[in-house]
Amino acid sequence: MATNLAHPHLFSAQQAPSNPVNHQKVNFEGYPELATFFSQCSRYLHLRRFSALAIRLLLYRQHELIELERKLEELEHANAHDSDPNKQLFSGDFTRLKAEAYGAGEYDTQKAVYETLKSEMREYGM
Repeated sequence: MATNLAHPHLFSAQQAPSNPVNHQKVNFEGYPELATFFSQCSRYLHLRRFSALAIRLLLYRQHELIELERKLEELEHANAHDSDPNKQLFSGDFTRLKAEAYGAGEYDTQKAVYETLKSEMREYGM
């Protein structure tokens, strides 16, 4: 059967112009066949971008980052005014913050906030 170029919406996966990269015969109906067709005739591919949803997700992530930032600022302020001279140096010396020799408690809490921030920033796209 010849392809009808005057009516491109009448193409089927079997009639689609061949793509030399994709010579497999698709034996599955539904999405596999549709995906093969779109891979061969991308000009007919129109996918929803979900931009409003993506923006809402970014705003949600931004809110999470703001909460973590506030928590970190509170810990930094508390450490800067602490009687322990090691804590006072945390903001300027991350080696002290990361060192296991300083034990548990607030040290780990501030370190944990930084570790959480690292993964959240990656997910946020930074």
